[in-house]
Amino acid sequence: MQHISQTVAKPSPTRSTEKDKPLLSANWVDALFAKLQAMYLNRWTSQFQTEAQVDMAKQEWAQGLAGLDGDQISRALSYCRERSEWPPSIAEFRKAALGNIDGWQYQSQAYQIVNTLRLTRKRTDEDREAGREWLKKIRRN
Repeated sequence: MQHISQTVAKPSPTRSTEKDKPLLSANWVDALFAKLQAMYLNRWTSQFQTEAQVDMAKQEWAQGLAGLDGDQISRALSYCRERSEWPPSIAEFRKAALGNIDGWQYQSQAYQIVNTLRLTRKRTDEDREAGREWLKKIRRN
């Protein structure tokens, strides 16, 4: 009986099969896997029993994250650090990268502004109102 990695067609090294988006490069996938391993330790590594499984998973992640840029990947990693005790699936990671999880994109942007204000000065009612107005604005977009 053949291992599944021998029966599944390998994707093109530079293009994904879906919508002709560029695949995430091997260097990006390697770095992403290293980050996820550091974040989740055994919860991440226990998913893969052999090197062939790791290679296949990397191919799937390269395809599943096709078209994402560095900022989006960073957003997803931040989401994972802050909100996920278990490793994400490709779909969960992609949703986080695109800011499509429970309004997290807005919460993250608002957090950055509020945190900056908190670190630089005491908050005033004027700051709070400015923050509320800014949130209303981004939620409309």
